[in-house]
Amino acid sequence: MQPMKHPAQIARLLRYAQINLNHSRLATRELLALITQERLDAILVQEPYCIRTTDNRYKIPGLGQHIKQAHVNTQTRPLASVILINRARDALFLPQYSSPNVSTIKFAKQINAMDPTP
Repeated sequence: MQPMKHPAQIARLLRYAQINLNHSRLATRELLALITQERLDAILVQEPYCIRTTDNRYKIPGLGQHIKQAHVNTQTRPLASVILINRARDALFLPQYSSPNVSTIKFAKQINAMDPTP
């Protein structure tokens, strides 16, 4: 039988942050700086600043191709999004439990591989 892990040890398994961007372009730029400074796996975002793409979807600008965004794409801007930074994390977007106000993802229990560049 394995010993119980301390909550602080468990918390280190998934590194995440939560932020309310209040639809602000400036706050989004600060979020991009946070991504480069911290080794986070994911960021939970409320009221993201989004732009409409050519295919009538919304996205948070400036994240780049290697970072995934999980939110419901509708004709209106999403009010919640999950940004998956560490692609080595096994995460699944759950649209059946999501809405423009709620973004739901499920992480696997363990990381698949260490990603040297978040």
